[in-house]
Amino acid sequence: MHESKAAILGLGTALPPHEINQEDASESFAQMLGEGTRAARLSRRLFRNASVETRRTCVAELAESRHTSPMGRGRAGTAERMKIFHHEAAGLAAEASRHALCAAGVDPREISHLILLSTTGYSAPGADIQLIPELGLRPSVERVKIGLMGCFAGINAFRLARQIALAEPGARVLLACVDLCTLHCRADPEPENLVAHALFGDGAGAAVVGIQDADHEVVATLGASATHVQLGTEHLMTWEIVDDGFRMALAEEVPSAIEANVGKFVGDLLDRGLGDANLAQIGSWCVHPGGPAILDSVERALGLDPIELKSCRATLRAIGNTSSASLFFVLERELGRVVSGAHGVMLGFGPGLTFEGIQFTWGHRVGTAGDEVSPETSEANHEQRF
Repeated sequence: MHESKAAILGLGTALPPHEINQEDASESFAQMLGEGTRAARLSRRLFRNASVETRRTCVAELAESRHTSPMGRGRAGTAERMKIFHHEAAGLAAEASRHALCAAGVDPREISHLILLSTTGYSAPGADIQLIPELGLRPSVERVKIGLMGCFAGINAFRLARQIALAEPGARVLLACVDLCTLHCRADPEPENLVAHALFGDGAGAAVVGIQDADHEVVATLGASATHVQLGTEHLMTWEIVDDGFRMALAEEVPSAIEANVGKFVGDLLDRGLGDANLAQIGSWCVHPGGPAILDSVERALGLDPIELKSCRATLRAIGNTSSASLFFVLERELGRVVSGAHGVMLGFGPGLTFEGIQFTWGHRVGTAGDEVSPETSEANHEQRF
């Protein structure tokens, strides 16, 4: 009997319209901290070393470097930021979802399950409800919302979508990740906060998942997954909801903690699905681009050739770290680099410190319906903090 396989039927991405140039953002943020202060000098250095060239934001005044409003000064209250999230998130998620549905050739009314992920905002009724009329989904669509899981949330969603598809063979699962990280611009001089502001941007990613149909090509089939919490490292990566937005902290020990533990994690992941695990079997590494030093740590720990993380580094340069959505942009770039049948691994890291991974195999689909991101320009700087 043919073994049923859950597959990615279509991918999509979307970016907000306002572009932030990293050099301009560096100057703007330094001014917000106070010109000539130690924090401003450190901020400039971190922005310069982030390996980011441009990012996108849903907040026009941030792209225009205006400081006349509370958001431009980083002083808006959490309620004001959540109003913007409620107004902007669903539209961006819907755009990415339309691309994914089109690429999959799936009518919105065929969607049986909706998984919505975000770490950067909340409202109820929220974006999951807003997507029903926006996309033309059935009111009976079964919904799951995943929040505050951060950069590895996209992999978590693929794992859940795979489980649903295998349990209900007729299911069509739409998963949508939307994170508006720039909403949480804050005039906080702490180094861990400055690192986050140097890296993060806004974006959305989506995918349609279902059982592979022999009559149709798929983007990729999904295999075994694994997760691991490295106890004792809870303080290294955190999200805290404060009165003036969400405060993210990235400790400088994050890359070294990943480097020390990712090899064993990947070995355990491969053992779950490839039998005699061999890193050489993996032809596609889709690692969440959390920052240049994180990618460097994975590259060293796994003994990868720099070309193997090309799509990850290019995504970071073009749009920064878009939290849960980043993985979808990496997957889109990989579509133009790998061959059909290549085995792949998605990896992500987040609060916990949590390691998340899933195996996959590329199908015969070439190209996607997602938005293009900025072209690759320079090679990544390998002497960064994150």
